[in-house]
Amino acid sequence: MVATRDFAEDTVLGRGEHGRVYQGWLDNKSNSDTPSVIAVKKLDSEETLGFGIWKSVLNTLGRLSHPNVTKLLGYCSKNNKLLLVYEFMQKGSLENHLFRRDSAVQPLPWNIRFEILIGAARGLAFLHASELYGFYQFFEPSNILLDSSYNAKISGFTVSNVYPPEVVDGKHPFFYVTGRYVYCAPECSPLSDYLLSVKNDVYGFGVVLIEMLTGLSAKSKYGLVHSAKSEFTAKGNLENLMDPLLEGKYPSKAALQMAYLAIRCLQDSPEARPSMKKVVEALEHI
Repeated sequence: MVATRDFAEDTVLGRGEHGRVYQGWLDNKSNSDTPSVIAVKKLDSEETLGFGIWKSVLNTLGRLSHPNVTKLLGYCSKNNKLLLVYEFMQKGSLENHLFRRDSAVQPLPWNIRFEILIGAARGLAFLHASELYGFYQFFEPSNILLDSSYNAKISGFTVSNVYPPEVVDGKHPFFYVTGRYVYCAPECSPLSDYLLSVKNDVYGFGVVLIEMLTGLSAKSKYGLVHSAKSEFTAKGNLENLMDPLLEGKYPSKAALQMAYLAIRCLQDSPEARPSMKKVVEALEHI
């Protein structure tokens, strides 16, 4: 409460799933290893899933450590408040940088986009390989946070048993969140059996690949993924798809390889999509 000035409105960094995230400042004179700036997530304690999410984060981030996964620094459950304290990521989310929601944000050059993708892929591959089987419901650019050097760390994931399909009258609890369905694989649609798995993350990563290439948001540009897949498959030409803010400053071969990888990730069948380990290997060889 002291660090966030009692969760003052001007300390709000944004609203994530199930709660707000606040910026906080610590007096770290007594411990040089503690950062002076932190991010505090205050979960909606009245939510049915609030405690389950809070506990799942402790059981995952509290036990895991990876350079491309956001670090959990602390937690609290007191007076009906569920709090999670994370390292502060100075550059914010990839979503803000890629889609330029802030006029002060400069377009990302190709080399930084590429390094961000590799970092995010490594983080996802690590979670998928862990015994705790961490994965997302909708992996999207807002889940990729950037430090002062644009190093990517993924955030906001849960584990498989937190969101059982039957939790809301047999329906996936978050499928109907406006716009987010574009990151959801076909097998998780309302017409399917909601087969949640790590391969849903792979599909979401494929959507992020398309967004990185085009500079467009799949949420805002209706049919972006379908049109990008169709045009590239038919013509094998990316010139009409690439983000104009790159001003042609990108390696054509690497962009083509990334587009091919995106199409592999976006296959309708989960079995046809590569694992995140294979995605990492593919990116490292581009």
